[in-house]
Amino acid sequence: MNAHSVAIVDCHVHFVDVQVCSYPIFQQRSAALESLVGDYSALPRRYVPEDYLKEVGGFKVVKTIWAEFMSDNPVGEASWAQALSHENGHPHGLIVQADFLSSEIVRVIDSYGSLPRVRAVRQHLAFQPGSNLGAARPDVLEDSTWRERLALLRKHDLRCELEILAPQLPGFANAARVHPDIQFVLPLMGWPIDVTEAGHQAWKRDMKVLSGCKNVAVKIFGMECLFGLDWRIEQVRPFDLGDHRFLRARTLHVRQSHADRWTGA
Repeated sequence: MNAHSVAIVDCHVHFVDVQVCSYPIFQQRSAALESLVGDYSALPRRYVPEDYLKEVGGFKVVKTIWAEFMSDNPVGEASWAQALSHENGHPHGLIVQADFLSSEIVRVIDSYGSLPRVRAVRQHLAFQPGSNLGAARPDVLEDSTWRERLALLRKHDLRCELEILAPQLPGFANAARVHPDIQFVLPLMGWPIDVTEAGHQAWKRDMKVLSGCKNVAVKIFGMECLFGLDWRIEQVRPFDLGDHRFLRARTLHVRQSHADRWTGA
């Protein structure tokens, strides 16, 4: 089969426009983030469906799922992405941002419920001491108020995507068990930041436990966050997840700053 004839649904695409939305990530450099994915200052400040479609020309991308890019106005960013969809046909679905410990969470979720393309809500909860990757404290996944508020997603039939690091996998599994009727999505294969043999075995053990949660799907993308910008297929193979309950994506907006170093998967 010719790879160019295969219908593709790209499940993680970033569209941005600094003339419309404000992105703190462009305003202040983060050593923690740059250690994972390189110099964010090199990223384009405007990257929209037309740019994406030019880059994937020749491949049969039939649908795209847009993921928020940490704007300081998440609802405004989502509304802009919804408007893009009306104008261009892309994106076909939206993954939006929320903080379930915020006092505004009910209003925010209802706002997202009014946008037809919203499919999932995600929260950045990656915690690593001394960094500002996501969560400000290590125990958010165990917070009873936070867990209870995940139930707000049911009203609008929304999925829950939680960005975490591998040491937080047990907490992710516990949250998924509390809400078995909500679809959870785990990005970056659970973000195994320790890729030594010991780290791999710990990740493998926790992922096996998580596989018992039938309401969890794993998203495979952003290999540069796991293995660095010069990653190779051989590094990824030990982390093979098999053929069940996973999604694949390509973060082209991020890769554009170091496209010549990407080998593909």
